[in-house]
Amino acid sequence: MFGRLKRKTVMNIVRHGIFLLVLYTLQAAVFPWFGKGGIPVLLAVAVVGVSLFEDREDGAVFGLFAGILCDIAMGKPLIVFTVTLTVVGYLSGYLGETLLSRRFPSYMLCCFVTMVIVSFIQLFSLLFFYGESPGRLLITAAVQTGTSLICAVPVYPIVKWLARRSGKAF
Repeated sequence: MFGRLKRKTVMNIVRHGIFLLVLYTLQAAVFPWFGKGGIPVLLAVAVVGVSLFEDREDGAVFGLFAGILCDIAMGKPLIVFTVTLTVVGYLSGYLGETLLSRRFPSYMLCCFVTMVIVSFIQLFSLLFFYGESPGRLLITAAVQTGTSLICAVPVYPIVKWLARRSGKAF
């Protein structure tokens, strides 16, 4: 029994790690080639999915590692997205356990809210410290949120599959 539990835990970590690295590669190396500005933030979308369909503890841990990778990919100070995605993972998991149904509309709603928060964090310093135009920044935020929500659709079945394989799907 203990050996099987240990093997299952290791396999869950490996599956989640591979998923995280594939999304990081897409976000940091592939998508920047296709356009300027509104690049999808796949790591944030993945955190919402993992936490919503598994539980808040797994969501927070996944959010921690996704946040570290997101900070590296975005070139931000190494704490901004780490903290943000850890909190998003915990809160999405909590809402999934208590209030929200674990279905596609709830997933997309949480992704939308998360992307608004992530966009605000990215635009905050540009708006208040560098004096960028709010209109241009809002357009970029809207494009980034839209592209991230479009990319959230193919991520949905993957996070559902990960949740089923981990044995924590509800």
